[in-house]
Amino acid sequence: GLSLKIKIMDSVKAYLKDVRPIALLKPEEEVSLSKLINLYFLRIAVNRLLLNSGFFTNYKRIQGSIITNGTWTKTTDNYQQESFYSYVSVSYRLLSDLLLRQETDIDHTAGKISNAGLYIDKSIFKSGWLTAFIFRDFNQKNYSGGINFRYDFSFGRYSSGYSASKSDRDFQQSIFGSVGFDEFKKKFILDNQNMVSRGGLTLVPFLDLNNNNKLDENEKILETEFRTKMVAGKVIKSENSRDYHYVDLEPYDTFRLDVEPVSFDNPLCRPRFKSYSITVDPNQFKYVPIPVYVSGIISGNVLIKDSQNKNGIPGMKIILESIDGKSKIEKITFSDGEYIFDNIPPGKYKLYPAPEELVKRNLSYEPEYQILEIKNLEEGDSHEDVDISLVKNIQ
Repeated sequence: GLSLKIKIMDSVKAYLKDVRPIALLKPEEEVSLSKLINLYFLRIAVNRLLLNSGFFTNYKRIQGSIITNGTWTKTTDNYQQESFYSYVSVSYRLLSDLLLRQETDIDHTAGKISNAGLYIDKSIFKSGWLTAFIFRDFNQKNYSGGINFRYDFSFGRYSSGYSASKSDRDFQQSIFGSVGFDEFKKKFILDNQNMVSRGGLTLVPFLDLNNNNKLDENEKILETEFRTKMVAGKVIKSENSRDYHYVDLEPYDTFRLDVEPVSFDNPLCRPRFKSYSITVDPNQFKYVPIPVYVSGIISGNVLIKDSQNKNGIPGMKIILESIDGKSKIEKITFSDGEYIFDNIPPGKYKLYPAPEELVKRNLSYEPEYQILEIKNLEEGDSHEDVDISLVKNIQ
């Protein structure tokens, strides 16, 4: 990935601060209490320990986080602390587009609060935020305040801000964005977040005609809307549903990707696998093939013969079993004796009434079962009027 950052500054004194992502609470996130905890140690060159931990929670209108970072360097017989900080943030949603946020930086090495700030965030336009703040630097014993504007485009982020303290005035403007390249589709991907050293996924749904779970030359890539779930990353979709990407994923981590079965444009389409375990590679989009089949339908009536006609049998259990015996589906007939098996994966099946039902109702069925095949066709396959005729046993 290529990252481009342009900054234009008009300032007597420019300075850099630690930048920490703040997840603004959205209306749909007003749910019951949820927690996410990350904690890990990383040893570097066997002489340094880095601690990075995080605790995030939200409850109704309140969202909070505590992030702790520390560094220890190995001496002769132990580890010497270099730095140990915690960043505490609490936000409260006053309105659907108005947030009150407080942030505090704690220096555990010095045993005191180093910085604290109060922020008001207001959503404006479609993807913009306007922030007013007042900030206290306890180390310099200085107050500052200001206003910032941020707007997110699909390809980049623009921000500008003005801040002032007793001795300084500062005005900043910045344009930030990233460009990634999808090797499989030979396309550039634009985003307003940093892609450098991160990982991404390219999801490719295709019609798996030969059921081998691989995209072959004669098989069609589906241009379709569909939905997935993953606890990380950001989804980027093209308007024509031809491209589906995940970006901003932690490299070398393994994630679970869930595909919602009933989410394709064609209601008969189903993913062959509902979940995937994917390990992310750095600085590239990993190709993830998603084999799809077009499900079939088998329907008919369960009938009983008498001397003059045939009548439907309600409440009769009917079984559809794959030839290899790996799958078995059961249905109960309707009041008129009709049955319907839908969303059936391609393959060969045996269709027969449940044996215990035959014994219970003193009925018999010949042959023992019917053989039916659902073919993997782009328009779907169906077998209608597949009747099952039963005979009353003579006492």
